Amino acid sequence: MMKKYFTTLMLALSVLLADAQQETTCKVMPELLTPGTNVTLTYQPAKDLFKDFREVKGVYYCWRDYRWEAFDMVLNREQNTFKTSFKLPDNTALVVWKFYDRDTLDVGGNEWTYASYVNKDGKGMPSANIGWALLRGANTQDLGGIPTVQKAPFRKLGNDVVAYWINNELRDHPEQFPDVTWFAIKALMTDSATTNMELFKNNVKHLLEMDKKKPLTENQLLKGYNVSKVLWDPVLTNQFKDVLLQRYPNGGLARELAIKTLHKDYQKGDFAERFHQLLKQYPAEKYVNCFTAEDMSTKSYSELFRIYVYTAAMNKDYSRLFECIKTSPNEMLWTYFWHLVQIPYDRKDETAQQLFNRAKTIRDEVMSRPRQGAQLAYSPVEWKEMMYSNNLAAQFVYAQILNDMGYTKQAMALADTLETYYGTRDTDFSTFYVAMLDKCGRNNEILPLVKDGLRRNAASPEMLAYLEKEYNGSAILKKQYASFTDYYNSLKSSESLERLKKRVLSQLINMPAQYFSMEKMQGGRLDMNSLKGKVIVIDFWATWCGPCKAAMPGMQMTVDKYKNDKDVQFLFIATMETDKNYKQKIQNFIKEKGYTFQVCYDEPSAQGKKEKIYNTYAKMFNSSGIPMKMVIDKNGNARWYSNGYFGSPTALVDELSFIIDYLKNE
Repeated sequence: MMKKYFTTLMLALSVLLADAQQETTCKVMPELLTPGTNVTLTYQPAKDLFKDFREVKGVYYCWRDYRWEAFDMVLNREQNTFKTSFKLPDNTALVVWKFYDRDTLDVGGNEWTYASYVNKDGKGMPSANIGWALLRGANTQDLGGIPTVQKAPFRKLGNDVVAYWINNELRDHPEQFPDVTWFAIKALMTDSATTNMELFKNNVKHLLEMDKKKPLTENQLLKGYNVSKVLWDPVLTNQFKDVLLQRYPNGGLARELAIKTLHKDYQKGDFAERFHQLLKQYPAEKYVNCFTAEDMSTKSYSELFRIYVYTAAMNKDYSRLFECIKTSPNEMLWTYFWHLVQIPYDRKDETAQQLFNRAKTIRDEVMSRPRQGAQLAYSPVEWKEMMYSNNLAAQFVYAQILNDMGYTKQAMALADTLETYYGTRDTDFSTFYVAMLDKCGRNNEILPLVKDGLRRNAASPEMLAYLEKEYNGSAILKKQYASFTDYYNSLKSSESLERLKKRVLSQLINMPAQYFSMEKMQGGRLDMNSLKGKVIVIDFWATWCGPCKAAMPGMQMTVDKYKNDKDVQFLFIATMETDKNYKQKIQNFIKEKGYTFQVCYDEPSAQGKKEKIYNTYAKMFNSSGIPMKMVIDKNGNARWYSNGYFGSPTALVDELSFIIDYLKNE
């Protein structure tokens, strides 16, 4: 039967023998595992494998019902040895485990030695062989790999070896053919050497023959339907479709077709009414474990929720958000947060008071939802960590909203959690975190954090204020360093500064720059010709541009550094503004922030848009997007430009200073 169905190449068994020979630092008892076994693991990592043994964690993964389910291990440490016990869930066919900390992942070497088959009645459990194949296959990681270990340095198997294990599965458990077929075709079609379309189609036809003798489950039929479409066989597809719709008139395929029909025709008729009818006929909770829920309809289904919720939200009506929050697909929840909380908060379109209920409702739903489906491949601890690590910006916004609302204790607790992910790499977060530490009386934690940020050259003016207070209060520091600037520069990594300088100066260009006349925010006009003989630093920005405004604390620090230098001139040109009251909006923003910038307004282009100066320079640099910064030398030549902002005020100061000082002394 094996050769009849999926053998496409002659294989040598010796290819896999190394798996059983590699020594391991992890022992499992009993050696022969059975479903429901109480397992004891003893793990002694190699010397110096982990930097800090206190942070070592463990996860074991059970392959059952053709998916991975992850469980956290409670590790009991005895010196450098860890022990743990757990009970294998029923139906477990294969169990693998890993140990990790923030920097290290140990799965047992390049052959993945931390794995055991589970046996029953003297032979391996059904699906174990294919679980092993999918776990190890180079082309099967998205099918049946474990997401958190895919980048581990274990040896990946080619499709020829994957085919070998698939054949072993069908040899030992031919009754598994309906479930194995989908995985086999999906896996083997990724490699022309193992692709045999005629063979695959025959196997799919065999599923229909089996169904006539003994009805397959709905999910097995759905998988057959799915691979028949992958094989581009409309006859087979329609045969599966007819069986599914007749046997399961309200099943997964009927729901899938209804979703796609509504998505295609959402502009026709009363969309809201038809959307409600869809949810009533196919309630979301009924299809949690349905094959289509994960593998077929996710995108279209999510889009329906987006259309329904956002149509009302565009008119400031958020009732549909609250109505749908419990039934919305997981992937939509953080999308809601991004569009309906994060953007309006960052742009200050709405206050924390206005956003709080929305923000709390969405985040509470995200954080309280249990793992299901493919999410079970992450352990509870890993899943919770992902809720932070994959959504740091959203979690940060929520912490700020909590603080704005006066929920200081909750904001501090969330900030402490986020700090374990951010560290001192993000200046915006570090600035907030320092302020929260100060607010909560944890002042002894501030200076170490600020100094670590400076070592990364990632500090803000607010952070430096704490350092300046230390400097001003220390006779020793004043004796050692002539100025505060000398002190805080001494805390930076000289190697990192040298690398930054080398990189920035390597970007120098030399192109004649056109000069313009433009309106000044303070009144009157500025003719750039009057600035000849000076180094001119230009910052193109807009009030709607978040990164532009995020860079301005660093720009203010740079302006302050050169405020007494008559040979350097800064121009902040507001461009691409669309608000009819943009001038007043700009003036209010600059006044609110206390910036001492020379602000000018871009000139109208031929199309009437206020972007003539920006367009001229951007075209010259073959560049696009703001913030865009450029530097013109004393002879009127453009010598450097940069797009974007990378998050560090102090690094921005150094970057511009290297260019300015070089051009001044050229």
